[in-house]
Amino acid sequence: MSGGALRTRAGRPIPSAVASTSPSRGGTGDEPEAAGGRRGTAPGRGEGFAPPDAVARLFTWLAGLPPRRALAAALALGLLSALALPPLHAVLVLLLAVPGLLALLGAATSWRRAGRLGLAWGFGHSLGGLYWVTEALLTDPARWWWLVPLAAPALAAVMALYAVPPALAAWFLPPGWRRLAGFAGAWTFAEMLRSVLFTGFPWNPRTHPAGTAFPDPRVR
Repeated sequence: MSGGALRTRAGRPIPSAVASTSPSRGGTGDEPEAAGGRRGTAPGRGEGFAPPDAVARLFTWLAGLPPRRALAAALALGLLSALALPPLHAVLVLLLAVPGLLALLGAATSWRRAGRLGLAWGFGHSLGGLYWVTEALLTDPARWWWLVPLAAPALAAVMALYAVPPALAAWFLPPGWRRLAGFAGAWTFAEMLRSVLFTGFPWNPRTHPAGTAFPDPRVR
Protein backbone atom coordinates (compact mmCIF):
# COMPACT_ATOMS: atom_id res chain seq x y z
CA MET A 1 0.00 0.00 0.00
CA SER A 2 3.01 2.26 -0.05
CA GLY A 3 3.58 4.83 -2.72
CA GLY A 4 0.10 6.30 -3.00
CA ALA A 5 -3.20 6.95 -1.32
CA LEU A 6 -5.74 4.20 -0.90
CA ARG A 7 -8.63 4.46 -3.33
CA THR A 8 -12.23 3.33 -3.45
CA ARG A 9 -13.71 1.49 -6.41
CA ALA A 10 -14.87 4.84 -7.75
CA GLY A 11 -11.28 6.04 -7.85
CA ARG A 12 -11.62 8.53 -4.99
CA PRO A 13 -8.65 8.57 -2.61
CA ILE A 14 -9.31 7.53 0.95
CA PRO A 15 -6.93 7.48 3.90
CA SER A 16 -7.16 5.17 6.87
CA ALA A 17 -10.23 4.55 8.98
CA VAL A 18 -9.26 7.32 11.35
CA ALA A 19 -8.66 9.91 8.66
CA SER A 20 -11.05 9.68 5.77
CA THR A 21 -12.32 12.34 3.47
CA SER A 22 -15.74 13.85 4.09
CA PRO A 23 -18.55 14.12 1.58
CA SER A 24 -19.66 17.53 0.42
CA ARG A 25 -22.52 19.02 2.40
CA GLY A 26 -25.94 20.10 1.26
CA GLY A 27 -28.98 18.67 -0.46
CA THR A 28 -31.40 16.19 0.96
CA GLY A 29 -28.71 13.65 1.67
CA ASP A 30 -29.93 10.84 -0.55
CA GLU A 31 -29.21 12.06 -4.04
CA PRO A 32 -26.21 10.63 -5.95
CA GLU A 33 -23.06 12.63 -5.69
CA ALA A 34 -21.26 14.05 -8.69
CA ALA A 35 -17.70 12.97 -9.36
CA GLY A 36 -15.19 15.08 -7.54
CA GLY A 37 -17.80 16.36 -5.09
CA ARG A 38 -16.00 15.09 -2.03
CA ARG A 39 -13.75 17.38 -0.15
CA GLY A 40 -10.12 16.30 -0.11
CA THR A 41 -7.48 16.98 2.49
CA ALA A 42 -4.30 18.92 2.11
CA PRO A 43 -1.18 16.74 1.74
CA GLY A 44 0.46 16.01 5.03
CA ARG A 45 -2.47 17.20 7.12
CA GLY A 46 -5.16 15.13 8.86
CA GLU A 47 -3.89 11.83 7.51
CA GLY A 48 -3.77 10.11 10.92
CA PHE A 49 -1.86 6.89 11.39
CA ALA A 50 -0.83 4.46 8.67
CA PRO A 51 -2.32 1.01 9.38
CA PRO A 52 -0.62 -2.23 8.31
CA ASP A 53 -1.13 -3.17 4.68
CA ALA A 54 -3.63 -5.96 5.40
CA VAL A 55 -5.74 -3.69 7.59
CA ALA A 56 -5.46 -0.86 5.08
CA ARG A 57 -6.71 -3.16 2.33
CA LEU A 58 -9.65 -4.15 4.51
CA PHE A 59 -10.54 -0.51 5.15
CA THR A 60 -10.26 0.20 1.43
CA TRP A 61 -12.62 -2.67 0.70
CA LEU A 62 -15.09 -1.44 3.33
CA ALA A 63 -15.00 2.11 1.97
CA GLY A 64 -15.66 0.86 -1.56
CA LEU A 65 -18.78 -1.12 -0.70
CA PRO A 66 -22.10 -0.05 -2.25
CA PRO A 67 -24.69 1.29 0.21
CA ARG A 68 -26.55 -1.96 0.94
CA ARG A 69 -23.40 -3.98 1.40
CA ALA A 70 -21.99 -1.21 3.58
CA LEU A 71 -25.03 -1.54 5.84
CA ALA A 72 -24.49 -5.30 6.02
CA ALA A 73 -20.82 -4.73 6.85
CA ALA A 74 -21.76 -2.25 9.59
CA LEU A 75 -24.18 -4.79 11.06
CA ALA A 76 -21.48 -7.48 10.97
CA LEU A 77 -18.94 -5.17 12.62
CA GLY A 78 -21.46 -4.39 15.35
CA LEU A 79 -22.02 -8.09 15.97
CA LEU A 80 -18.25 -8.58 16.06
CA SER A 81 -17.87 -5.82 18.65
CA ALA A 82 -20.26 -7.66 20.98
CA LEU A 83 -17.57 -10.32 21.44
CA ALA A 84 -15.75 -7.79 23.63
CA LEU A 85 -18.56 -8.04 26.19
CA PRO A 86 -18.89 -10.76 28.85
CA PRO A 87 -18.53 -13.68 28.90
CA LEU A 88 -15.96 -13.71 26.07
CA HIS A 89 -14.11 -10.43 26.80
CA ALA A 90 -12.47 -10.48 23.34
CA VAL A 91 -11.44 -6.84 23.64
CA LEU A 92 -9.09 -6.89 20.65
CA VAL A 93 -12.00 -7.21 18.22
CA LEU A 94 -12.74 -3.55 18.92
CA LEU A 95 -9.53 -2.65 17.08
CA LEU A 96 -11.31 -3.82 13.95
CA ALA A 97 -14.97 -3.16 14.72
CA VAL A 98 -14.68 0.53 15.62
CA PRO A 99 -12.12 1.67 12.99
CA GLY A 100 -14.09 -0.39 10.47
CA LEU A 101 -17.16 1.67 11.28
CA LEU A 102 -15.12 4.85 10.85
CA ALA A 103 -13.96 3.62 7.44
CA LEU A 104 -17.56 3.11 6.36
CA LEU A 105 -18.57 6.51 7.71
CA GLY A 106 -15.69 8.24 5.95
CA ALA A 107 -16.89 6.87 2.62
CA ALA A 108 -20.59 7.67 3.18
CA THR A 109 -21.87 10.17 0.62
CA SER A 110 -24.57 11.73 2.81
CA TRP A 111 -25.41 12.28 6.44
CA ARG A 112 -28.44 10.02 6.08
CA ARG A 113 -26.28 7.13 4.94
CA ALA A 114 -23.91 7.81 7.81
CA GLY A 115 -26.83 7.71 10.24
CA ARG A 116 -28.03 4.41 8.82
CA LEU A 117 -24.53 2.96 9.12
CA GLY A 118 -24.41 3.95 12.78
CA LEU A 119 -27.87 2.46 13.30
CA ALA A 120 -26.84 -0.84 11.69
CA TRP A 121 -23.64 -1.03 13.75
CA GLY A 122 -25.52 -0.22 16.95
CA PHE A 123 -28.20 -2.83 16.19
CA GLY A 124 -25.59 -5.53 15.63
CA HIS A 125 -23.72 -4.60 18.80
CA SER A 126 -26.87 -4.54 20.94
CA LEU A 127 -28.34 -7.69 19.43
CA GLY A 128 -25.14 -9.63 20.05
CA GLY A 129 -24.95 -8.35 23.62
CA LEU A 130 -28.58 -8.95 24.60
CA TYR A 131 -28.89 -12.66 23.80
CA TRP A 132 -29.43 -13.33 27.50
CA VAL A 133 -32.87 -11.68 27.36
CA THR A 134 -34.11 -14.75 25.51
CA GLU A 135 -32.68 -17.03 28.19
CA ALA A 136 -34.61 -15.09 30.85
CA LEU A 137 -37.87 -15.61 28.96
CA LEU A 138 -37.22 -19.34 28.71
CA THR A 139 -37.53 -19.67 32.47
CA ASP A 140 -41.29 -19.73 31.83
CA PRO A 141 -41.61 -20.73 28.15
CA ALA A 142 -45.28 -21.65 28.39
CA ARG A 143 -46.11 -18.04 29.23
CA TRP A 144 -43.52 -16.05 27.33
CA TRP A 145 -42.68 -18.19 24.27
CA TRP A 146 -44.17 -15.60 21.90
CA LEU A 147 -41.68 -12.97 23.11
CA VAL A 148 -38.62 -15.12 22.44
CA PRO A 149 -38.10 -14.03 18.79
CA LEU A 150 -39.08 -10.42 19.55
CA ALA A 151 -37.50 -9.35 22.83
CA ALA A 152 -33.82 -9.12 21.90
CA PRO A 153 -34.37 -7.54 18.44
CA ALA A 154 -36.86 -5.02 19.86
CA LEU A 155 -34.49 -3.94 22.62
CA ALA A 156 -31.59 -3.85 20.17
CA ALA A 157 -33.57 -1.60 17.81
CA VAL A 158 -34.03 0.96 20.58
CA MET A 159 -30.45 0.70 21.81
CA ALA A 160 -29.18 1.12 18.23
CA LEU A 161 -30.44 4.71 18.21
CA TYR A 162 -27.64 5.70 20.58
CA ALA A 163 -25.01 4.83 17.96
CA VAL A 164 -26.42 7.38 15.51
CA PRO A 165 -25.09 10.60 17.17
CA PRO A 166 -21.43 9.45 17.13
CA ALA A 167 -21.83 8.28 13.54
CA LEU A 168 -23.17 11.67 12.47
CA ALA A 169 -20.46 13.49 14.42
CA ALA A 170 -17.77 11.45 12.66
CA TRP A 171 -19.31 12.21 9.27
CA PHE A 172 -19.69 15.95 9.78
CA LEU A 173 -16.26 16.59 11.28
CA PRO A 174 -13.04 16.82 9.23
CA PRO A 175 -10.61 13.90 9.34
CA GLY A 176 -7.92 13.58 11.96
CA TRP A 177 -8.07 14.30 15.67
CA ARG A 178 -11.22 16.41 15.35
CA ARG A 179 -13.15 13.48 13.95
CA LEU A 180 -11.84 11.13 16.63
CA ALA A 181 -12.56 13.61 19.44
CA GLY A 182 -16.04 14.33 18.13
CA PHE A 183 -16.79 10.65 17.65
CA ALA A 184 -15.68 9.78 21.19
CA GLY A 185 -17.40 12.81 22.72
CA ALA A 186 -20.70 12.13 20.96
CA TRP A 187 -20.54 8.49 22.01
CA THR A 188 -19.96 9.50 25.64
CA PHE A 189 -22.92 11.88 25.48
CA ALA A 190 -25.10 9.17 23.94
CA GLU A 191 -24.16 6.80 26.76
CA MET A 192 -25.15 9.46 29.30
CA LEU A 193 -28.53 9.78 27.59
CA ARG A 194 -28.92 6.01 27.61
CA SER A 195 -28.70 6.01 31.40
CA VAL A 196 -31.69 8.38 31.60
CA LEU A 197 -34.00 7.94 28.60
CA PHE A 198 -36.58 5.13 28.49
CA THR A 199 -36.08 4.66 32.26
CA GLY A 200 -32.38 3.97 31.62
CA PHE A 201 -30.75 0.75 30.53
CA PRO A 202 -27.53 -0.01 32.42
CA TRP A 203 -26.59 -3.19 30.55
CA ASN A 204 -23.68 -3.46 28.12
CA PRO A 205 -22.13 0.00 28.49
CA ARG A 206 -19.64 0.73 25.72
CA THR A 207 -16.88 1.22 28.31
CA HIS A 208 -17.35 -2.24 29.82
CA PRO A 209 -14.55 -3.83 27.73
CA ALA A 210 -12.14 -1.18 29.07
CA GLY A 211 -12.61 -2.63 32.55
CA THR A 212 -11.49 -5.99 31.18
CA ALA A 213 -8.50 -4.61 29.31
CA PHE A 214 -7.37 -2.37 32.20
CA PRO A 215 -8.68 -3.97 35.39
CA ASP A 216 -8.55 -2.09 38.67
CA PRO A 217 -6.82 -4.28 41.28
CA ARG A 218 -8.90 -2.58 43.98
CA VAL A 219 -12.09 -4.03 42.48
CA ARG A 220 -12.66 -7.69 43.36
